[in-house]
Amino acid sequence: MRFSVIIPVYNVEKYIIQCLNSVVYQSFSDMEVILVNDGSKDSSGTICDEYAKNDTRIKVIHKENGGLSSARNVGLKSAVGEYILFLDSDDFWLTERFLEDIDRVIETSSNNLDMIVFPFSYYLSDNKNIDYTFNDIISNGDFRNDFIRLIENNIYTASACNKCIKRSILTDNKILFPIDRLSEDILWCAELSSFIENYVIYNYPVYAYRQNRINSLTYKISKRNIYDILRSIDDIYISSRFKRRQEDTIFSTAILTYLSKCFLDIIPYVGNLYHDSDIKYFIDKYLFLLKYSKNIKGGKRIIQFCVKFFGLRMSLFILFYLMKLYKLIRF
Repeated sequence: MRFSVIIPVYNVEKYIIQCLNSVVYQSFSDMEVILVNDGSKDSSGTICDEYAKNDTRIKVIHKENGGLSSARNVGLKSAVGEYILFLDSDDFWLTERFLEDIDRVIETSSNNLDMIVFPFSYYLSDNKNIDYTFNDIISNGDFRNDFIRLIENNIYTASACNKCIKRSILTDNKILFPIDRLSEDILWCAELSSFIENYVIYNYPVYAYRQNRINSLTYKISKRNIYDILRSIDDIYISSRFKRRQEDTIFSTAILTYLSKCFLDIIPYVGNLYHDSDIKYFIDKYLFLLKYSKNIKGGKRIIQFCVKFFGLRMSLFILFYLMKLYKLIRF
């Protein structure tokens, strides 16, 4: 079997049908769909069961609520496909030819592919899409040598959902999602990066990432979210795997660049939370990561500018209110 599509499900009765239809109506059929109902209290589980009755490719696993990481791990342990894709149940794929195209990429690649990366399309609350494509500076190659450029160009990001990964890499190296941790993809993607050799970029925005849904499994910016991101940065930095590879300057610099991007992503949301002693400790400890972010593309330069000219404390408040204003204008 070529693909295993793992979909964790929790209280998404409003969105699950659109999600499932985008998968079961794919033109490529050599796949299994693993739905992990993570203790939903609405009709999501029933909808999953109805789909499974009509499609033998669908497997439904019902479990007590344990969070996104737990649901993904359960799905991964049940998977048998050669390649793994993760899809959040409030998101969906935009084209019926997606898996057919990915299969063709795998078949025509001259290398034994470990990973295919693809961009998101940001699906806004007013039913408009903002498509995002990668800069065409790289299309495939040796992951270790390209790692830092993939991060700087926002291609290798802390998301499991924009990657198609060879299952053996995950199972052989016991790469699972951390339990009881929000923003679990940060740790997972950092660990994954140690084992990828060959990759290809599929530069079409095929994944519709739903924005601004209050109960989304992955979209919450809260005190705990910020704290868990900082903990994840700390866990990666002090990990034995990172310390063992510090002599590999290419890889270690890339990981520090990856951490700097994760660090920059939360800075606009910190604001008054800087007064919290735990958050302040991590912010101060990892402020040095900013020096690894100078080549990261996108809107990160305003953060670097603010910190340089206004200092950290003032910048946290300026950026916090700029972010609030941006969200009001956007949504």
